[in-house]
Amino acid sequence: MAGHRNSQVEHVEEFATELNVQENIEFPLKAQGISKQIREQRIEQMLTRVQLDEFARANPTRLSRGQQQRVVMARALVGKPAVLLKDEPLCSLDDAANWQSSNLPRNGKEVLS
Repeated sequence: MAGHRNSQVEHVEEFATELNVQENIEFPLKAQGISKQIREQRIEQMLTRVQLDEFARANPTRLSRGQQQRVVMARALVGKPAVLLKDEPLCSLDDAANWQSSNLPRNGKEVLS
């Protein structure tokens, strides 16, 4: 699985193909040692935020490219990093996802491309 993780910086690269959407979003939270109850709350909030609620159990490889990008962004944001580094622009986001992509940095986070 690609990506660099610590509590301050998240490097956005890709999702893990062997994990479903929910598990992908949960992965960095487990790495941080966050309790199951808090993980479940954050995952639910993030799935709603990126409009992927109905795809929680889906394998990301079966989603559209835009939906896959939302999985990557959710995975990166769920740990609440201070800085978010992304390798490519969000141009692959589908129309439904042009959602709050402009709102992502407004959570007190800095997004660097």
